[in-house]
Amino acid sequence: MKPLKRRPAGRQRAATPCAAAPKSTPLETAVRFETMATNSPVRRAAFTIDETVVMTGVGRDLIYEAIKSGRLVARKLGRRTIIPADALEKFIAHLPLVGAG
Repeated sequence: MKPLKRRPAGRQRAATPCAAAPKSTPLETAVRFETMATNSPVRRAAFTIDETVVMTGVGRDLIYEAIKSGRLVARKLGRRTIIPADALEKFIAHLPLVGAG
C-alpha cells in the first residue's frame, strides 16, 4: 500500500473578516447593495426567491406554487431562480382585494 502524499507546509489561511460578521437577511443584503454605489435607493430589476419571500411575507412554497401555475413569472439565471420586479408587482396587483365579493 502506497503512503499518502502530504502537502508541503505553507502559510495557513487566515480567517476572512467576513466569516465573523453576522448573517444578514436577503432583504438587508439587497438594500445594502442597492445603496452602496450611489448612496441612494436604486430600483432592482429582479429578486431571488428568498428576497421575494422576505418582501412579501409569503412562504417559499406559495411562491413556487404561483410560479408553477403561471401566476408569477420567474427566470433562471444559472441555478438561481429570479423574479423580475415588474412580474412581482403584477402578481401582487392581481391578487384579490380583501372584502371584494
